[in-house]
Amino acid sequence: MKGFFKKGNVHDATMIWNEMLKEGCKPNTVAYNTMIYGLRLNGMLLRAISIFYKIAKSEHLPNVKTYGILLNGFANAVSGRAGRRAGLGPDSQARFGPARPGPLGPINAKNSTMSSREATRQGNDIQETERVLEGEG
Repeated sequence: MKGFFKKGNVHDATMIWNEMLKEGCKPNTVAYNTMIYGLRLNGMLLRAISIFYKIAKSEHLPNVKTYGILLNGFANAVSGRAGRRAGLGPDSQARFGPARPGPLGPINAKNSTMSSREATRQGNDIQETERVLEGEG
C-alpha cells in the first residue's frame, strides 16, 4: 500500500486495504498507520481521520506515530495551500477560522515535524512513566 500511496495511486492502495478486510485479515497498528499516512499524503485528511476512528474501535491502539501523522496533517491544514492538499478545501478557514500562531510561533513544516527518533524517545518516556505510576519501576 505504501508504494501505491507514494506514487499517488490511492485507488490501488485502497483496493488492497479493502481486499485485506474482505479476506478476514485484521489490520494491525502499522497497517492502520500506513493507510492514515497515505490518505493524508494524498490530500485526504478527512478520510484519514475516519480510518483513525476505526483503529480506536479495533483491538489495536493508535501509537505515537499515528498521532504524529495526524498532527502533521492538521498543521498542514492550517497553512493555506497545504490545507487544500490535506483535503479541507478552500472553505476550511470559514469552517475553522483563520490560522493563528501558537505559543511557540506559527506552525510550519520545519517546527511541526517530529523525527522518528524523537517519536520513539517520547513513546519510551511515556511507557516508562506508565510503569512508574503502576508501581513497576
